[in-house]
Amino acid sequence: MENIRGQVLVVDGGVIHFDSRRGTFMNTLSSNQQSITVHFRNLLVGTIGSAVVVTVQKGGVDLFLPILLGWFVLSIFSIQNTHNAKNFVMWNIILIIADSILDVFAMGLHFPHWIHAPWVLPWRSASPGQSWTIIYWIFLWGIAVPNRTLALLDRVKLGHSKIVLFVAVIGLHVTFVEDVIYFALLGYLPFVSTPPLNYDYLPHLFGIHWTAQYVWLMSEIGCAFYVLAAIVALVDEKLMLRNKQETILERTV
Repeated sequence: MENIRGQVLVVDGGVIHFDSRRGTFMNTLSSNQQSITVHFRNLLVGTIGSAVVVTVQKGGVDLFLPILLGWFVLSIFSIQNTHNAKNFVMWNIILIIADSILDVFAMGLHFPHWIHAPWVLPWRSASPGQSWTIIYWIFLWGIAVPNRTLALLDRVKLGHSKIVLFVAVIGLHVTFVEDVIYFALLGYLPFVSTPPLNYDYLPHLFGIHWTAQYVWLMSEIGCAFYVLAAIVALVDEKLMLRNKQETILERTV
């Protein structure tokens, strides 16, 4: 044991120390790795909660569960393969499309213009204002998606632009970008303003009735802000990398 006393090993973001008094190794995860673990657990909770709520409300099992499993695997894969701001920006574009696909199968025949298929069950509760629908939104959009975003951010080394990126990703959902993609997947182009396309299920804000024109305008604002946040993050990362290289050169000299 004498030849390994005092050794310190770094393994996948964690630090393994040898405790000379106890004669054992101690694994101490970095705070960043601990944070990712917490977000992963919350992502899992949100995913399981969504599965339970949708299955109970549909009264049976349909394609939603395998789609949800694929969505969860994709979310974990995206976290594991995010190492810089460019990866973060790219994966969030892919993930918001995946979120919309998941929502299509979750709602099933909830909207009357959904493509009728025997392998997609309707919700037994017809109104999106029902409490179970809100609980599903809480599990998916309130727990799973934000924690996935935070886990992705923990994989990126940035300064204050991290906050800007997080707000930008949440903004994609708040400005109804996901809803626009949702209806586009159902075959309704985002700029269609006549029935059957409508956004009556969205809560009124400041007396605004969410017609297609308002939703389309909001989604454009959300996308524009996301592009600006991406540019800020990429520049921030480039500057941090340059400063790090200059520091290394100064130490070597």
